[in-house]
Amino acid sequence: MIRRISTMKDSHGAAGMVPPRADLRVGGGGGSGGQPAGPGTSTDAPPPPPPPPPPRQRLAIFERFLSVWVVACMVLGAVLGAKVPRLAAALAGVQVGGINILVSILVWCMIFPMLLAVDFSSLRQAVTTPGPIALTSLTNYAVQLFLMFGVATLFLRVVFARWLPPGVASQFIAGCVLLGCAPCTAMVFVWSTLVGGHPGYTVVQVAVNDALLLALYVPLAGALIGAASLPPPYGTIAISVALFLLAPLLAATAVRVVVHRWKGPAAVDRLRRSLAPLVGAGLLATLVLIFLFQGKKIASSPGDIAMIALPLALQTFGVWGFVYAVGGWVCGMAHAFLAPASMIATSNFFELAVATAAAVYGPDSGAALATTVGVLVEVPLMLILVWCCNKLKAGTDRRARARLAAGGWWGWLARLCGGHGHSGGVEEVEEGGEARGAVVGPGGGGAAAAAAAAAAARSGSGPAEAV
Repeated sequence: MIRRISTMKDSHGAAGMVPPRADLRVGGGGGSGGQPAGPGTSTDAPPPPPPPPPPRQRLAIFERFLSVWVVACMVLGAVLGAKVPRLAAALAGVQVGGINILVSILVWCMIFPMLLAVDFSSLRQAVTTPGPIALTSLTNYAVQLFLMFGVATLFLRVVFARWLPPGVASQFIAGCVLLGCAPCTAMVFVWSTLVGGHPGYTVVQVAVNDALLLALYVPLAGALIGAASLPPPYGTIAISVALFLLAPLLAATAVRVVVHRWKGPAAVDRLRRSLAPLVGAGLLATLVLIFLFQGKKIASSPGDIAMIALPLALQTFGVWGFVYAVGGWVCGMAHAFLAPASMIATSNFFELAVATAAAVYGPDSGAALATTVGVLVEVPLMLILVWCCNKLKAGTDRRARARLAAGGWWGWLARLCGGHGHSGGVEEVEEGGEARGAVVGPGGGGAAAAAAAAAAARSGSGPAEAV
């Protein structure tokens, strides 16, 4: 059973809930006990106030201080590598076919729990609001990776040419390319929550990202690395994608299906939460290993990290600005779609990039160092962009409302691209309280607000009645 919750503008222009009519029938009648409202029943009572906004979302301790943990592990690994070179050589030798076994195990620890959240059955929902899906996907594969390649080439080959030999610059560019070709599929859930993004859109976009990664990562990364004056390692990249994305994705999907069928969706969430600590532990241990292998190189040239970080930061702000310009000013997207779309298009699947760089060029390579610097700079930059998204929320939704009200071609484009994501639309909430197609209004909330509205409707104390 679906409950429809509608909002309307009152005579003063403020958003208020629709008051119940005297002839409204619920379950065969109106009023108390299913009977029509009597002559003494008041039908013009003021509407109840809207539910309070949900509490402000915050990052967990690990995510909030991820940059601190990353720096600590980088320092620890670099110190161990410089002081105990035999340990670095022994660990680097644990490999099969050029792929380090220890790094591979740790990458699986990072990736498998995150891939449990991917539900490919949600792909069919992409047709309901194709605008944000199209904008984010086109940005990832027609803008971001080429912008990353161009900015990295400009700084590492031209601006910093005095300090970087051509071979070292090519390695750094290759690492930046591996980052740029891998749109994020994990931390985006955190960023979408912090900006109050549409939860259904985020899930669908992650599934689309994984599907496109499987098809496009190898040819695009290989072609751009070849343009960076390095032999395009198509075969090794393909092996890395199969080992570090396809295999864990298939395993996670199989586990998800089996647990969902036997124990239900709640069991899948419990399993994912129980395995979540492996993600952080695997990431930090991988960083220790990579900087352990890089110890001597970092000790001799610490400025390399700063020279890599600058182009990564510039392209991050450039991609975010592009998505906001196109999605907000051209397409008229509401904040609930535009904010998570910009965060998903901007962030990178750095776990896959780190693993691929270590497998293709070795954990002590310049490419591996560049991907690791990507981990260092992404978290603080994304937190800055979260703040920017929330500051722009009121103006973004006001622009979306104006586009919808204007009608015509611009109104049609805004509706196609999620301009209806502001308050004043129609939300559908399933009987169990789970939001389906819920939108985020000015007070934020998304699925949480829809569930609260559903609970109020069931109790009869809220502003909506089952029709």
